[in-house]
Amino acid sequence: RSISGFIAPGSRVDVVATAGTGSKREAFTLLANQLVESVDAELDATGGQPVVEVNSVTFSLGEREARWLALADDRGCHLELVLRNPDAPAREYDAARALSILQTLPRKTRELAPPPRSKPR
Repeated sequence: RSISGFIAPGSRVDVVATAGTGSKREAFTLLANQLVESVDAELDATGGQPVVEVNSVTFSLGEREARWLALADDRGCHLELVLRNPDAPAREYDAARALSILQTLPRKTRELAPPPRSKPR
């Protein structure tokens, strides 16, 4: 949920992942300097103060970056977008560290649907 709605098409963002269990949690930059292609958002003014609810954000990713997002989802990472200052100088991004962290995380547990009941004969 966003209260400001600053992220818009054309913005550049970092995708920051948080993962781990209990007190052993770690945040790391999963993807750096990604161009936002589109934002699906709705304005909700029912609570007195307008709130922009962002439903989804679309990026134009390469195959590697798309796989990293899928892996982060599979490992149960919480993802946040951090808006980059367009005038800030480029900063170092440790892609190897991000991948290393992802690979050490256990897969998230998924609830399986119960098996279908057999039909009475």
